[in-house]
Amino acid sequence: HAILRTNFYSGWHGQPLQIVYRHKSPSFHYQDVRGREHAVAEFVVQDKARGFDLSKDALMRVSVFRTGESSYRFVWSFHHIVMDGWCLSLMTDEAFGAYVAMLENKQPELAPVKPYSDYIEWLEHQDAQEATRYWSDYLAGFEQQTLLPGENTHVSVAERDDDTNRSGQSSNS
Repeated sequence: HAILRTNFYSGWHGQPLQIVYRHKSPSFHYQDVRGREHAVAEFVVQDKARGFDLSKDALMRVSVFRTGESSYRFVWSFHHIVMDGWCLSLMTDEAFGAYVAMLENKQPELAPVKPYSDYIEWLEHQDAQEATRYWSDYLAGFEQQTLLPGENTHVSVAERDDDTNRSGQSSNS
């Protein structure tokens, strides 16, 4: 998936820039933590505090911890810029489908990946006036724009934890 080889830069002639690399190493961590019951919880706290540097980090990290003779914990961290709720379910199905196939000594059966450029091409052929009318009707009554984080915006871990407790979801998942 191209998005997993992507980074985002700000400040390029005043414009954001998305770079898709031909090859980018994934972030994978394995650790045997048998006998250290708090190791995974400590890792999760550190991983959350680490966050993501959109311009250079892999924007998805996978970590596997061996916790017993035949038990493991799986920690999957990603920035919301690369996945939303809709595609998270697709990626989860794909990842665990591949895992089951490997357990059965089979090749994973992965659906062909459509390039994002296909979506852009489809979008360019849509009727702009009709789209404007649709979104104007859909957003009628909203008075304020959604505030997006700026280049100098930083949310502390404590604030993230408060957000997690209020919403039930991590803002840095």
